[in-house]
Amino acid sequence: MFLQTESCSCGSFLDTDQGERFVSVFTHIRLQYVINDLVSAKIIEQDTVIPSGWLAAVYKQQWFSMLRTEQDNDLG
Repeated sequence: MFLQTESCSCGSFLDTDQGERFVSVFTHIRLQYVINDLVSAKIIEQDTVIPSGWLAAVYKQQWFSMLRTEQDNDLG
């Protein structure tokens, strides 16, 4: 867990100078699939490697997708 091992108020590892060089790699992770698993979602939140803004956007996208499916408005 990044914030427990490093004293930083930046929020996430990828927001630090050290993490900056890894951003391009992490942008290729399909977070929408990672957060569909509860254990994985908890781990990714606790590790604070990925910025919360990235995760919020994915959570929002998945939430709307779930609502469309649940309310029979999913067009594909």
